[in-house]
Amino acid sequence: MTLLSDALRTLSLDVIDIVKSSKKQGKINKIRLPWVRKVVMSFQYNEVDGLTYSTTYERFEKEIWDPRDLSQLVELIKSLSTYTKARDIITKNYNLPLHSVDYYLELLTFNIVINAIEDTLDERKVDELISLFLNDLENKACYYKAEVWLRGIILKNEVLDIENGLRLRRPTPNDFSFEYPLDLLVWIRPSEPIIAPSAILEAIQAVRSPSEIQEYVERLLLALKLYKPCSIVKIEATFKPVSILRFPFMEFSTTLPSIAYTCTISSKELEHLRTFLAIIEPLLPITRGRVEPREYISISLQRYNDALSKSDFAESLTYAIMGLEAQYLTESSELSHRLAQRVAKIMGLLGFDPREVYKEIKGAYNIRSKFIHGASLTKKEIDDASRLANKVIRYLQLSILTLLELKHVAKKDKREVLELIDASMIDSSSEEKLREIINENCRATLMISRRETASTQSTV
Repeated sequence: MTLLSDALRTLSLDVIDIVKSSKKQGKINKIRLPWVRKVVMSFQYNEVDGLTYSTTYERFEKEIWDPRDLSQLVELIKSLSTYTKARDIITKNYNLPLHSVDYYLELLTFNIVINAIEDTLDERKVDELISLFLNDLENKACYYKAEVWLRGIILKNEVLDIENGLRLRRPTPNDFSFEYPLDLLVWIRPSEPIIAPSAILEAIQAVRSPSEIQEYVERLLLALKLYKPCSIVKIEATFKPVSILRFPFMEFSTTLPSIAYTCTISSKELEHLRTFLAIIEPLLPITRGRVEPREYISISLQRYNDALSKSDFAESLTYAIMGLEAQYLTESSELSHRLAQRVAKIMGLLGFDPREVYKEIKGAYNIRSKFIHGASLTKKEIDDASRLANKVIRYLQLSILTLLELKHVAKKDKREVLELIDASMIDSSSEEKLREIINENCRATLMISRRETASTQSTV
């Protein structure tokens, strides 16, 4: 590795000398080309609807280094003996075909040329570029910077720095301003995002593959939904690697999302949010970039997502009850009674009135049964659905958090948890044992339940 590093460093010095000489001799010149600039005309963020803005486009001429001169310069560099030496070492050490090595080395060379031509290259920068290149050759983890445009979260503050490399912020006019060559209009039509973002998530993570940063982002978004029930929608996402050989990529939403539930986050709750994400994000079962409903936790998470995406209260309530069923039921008889009892028991230990919870789950279950079997709902049932949907979703949220922490922290699976719940209904010592297990292992759950019960008491 030292041999290759030395060879690349020697090549870099030769490249810098050639660039300086070529600029002095006038062999590298700038040309003016027509470009298009996107300009923000109006921009307003409010704490109710989020963002509204408008843009327009203007044409201008931009000076750039002549690509033909740069291409000739790279070809000249490829004829250097130091280039050949570095190429031969890479070919031998990594057993790569010659055309691949040439392509990789050209990318490094071009990066050095661009930095040298702009006079931004010093010894530290050279070492940094070489280190990134070697890291890519070894296929080691590299940092990806993710920028995710979201709808559904309203921010009370301009920026929320959650931890090093992770923050939520409001959109700014700069997010919608960019420039590109006019001739790209032949291939790319400029467009606005399908819906304006209300928040932007920025995250940096060291990963081995692009799928890992995508899964990390999905876990973060799901964790935010569990922090506060919210129809968080990913409008678009950009993933940029800190790399020489890896390339950025994007994701886009192609359908207009439904924002049934919104939430507000402020700096006053930053410590709670920071702690909550640190506990819950690593526990979430994201596979191939999404929740795959394979077992009770992932099934209930999928139903939670479904409930948050529905604007019809009866439909939202139905999905929430289905999520609770995935967690609390194994039997095929007395379903509504068993479900209501078990949910009420857990919610009672989290500070809610268990009798009220039991009544609400029973009522919600009856509405769910009529709705799922195609029966018409009465006006009272429709009103009840609108009243109960938010409550049942919150019970599902807290149930997911409880069983998630019990599974991963206390190492209690669904069967063990249900046995404890059932035993606690008839035996005070079992109830105390269940309470102790929750208090000792469900830190994130208790944080959220205390917030919810305090909020409920303050509105009474």
